[in-house]
Amino acid sequence: MQALVSTFPKPFEDQILALWQDLKEKFGSRYIENTTVPHFTWHICDSYDLKAVTPLLEKIATEVEPFEIFVEDVGSFISQAPVVYLKIKPNPPLVKLHSRLWLELLPYAHEPNMLYSPGMWRPHITLALQDLSTEQLEAVLTYVGGQKISWRITIDQFSIFQQDANVSSTLLCHFLFGQGKIY
Repeated sequence: MQALVSTFPKPFEDQILALWQDLKEKFGSRYIENTTVPHFTWHICDSYDLKAVTPLLEKIATEVEPFEIFVEDVGSFISQAPVVYLKIKPNPPLVKLHSRLWLELLPYAHEPNMLYSPGMWRPHITLALQDLSTEQLEAVLTYVGGQKISWRITIDQFSIFQQDANVSSTLLCHFLFGQGKIY
């Protein structure tokens, strides 16, 4: 699997890592911290045509200015193993960039995940994934909701990560807004 994501600067990265640690200690949730870095996801697919996608993302990155996102409240996606996340409030720069990325990446994405299409995408920061039971959900939501999270974060970059069968993530390339590819 490959994904286009934006990671977070300090102190937000550290606060997310601390929440992951709290959820591990209090509820046994450890999958997320073993698989990735704090981020939100723009797009996911089985694989990208990197020869086509890399120059495309470089062009987009040079044309985009940094913008702010607002992180408030906790939510969940209900399934057999619920996902707990922090909500990112959609705003015009976020939605506009997401729509552009979706449309321009689509021809070069093998098996794109439709949950990240413009009509379905819910920008979020995953806190717990694959290892919570439905019985734990209410307690986890109450705990995270008690943290009084209200963050304003400047987003100035995105990266492509690859997750292998052993679930470890590898950074493939990194783009800085206003500059283009830097790795």
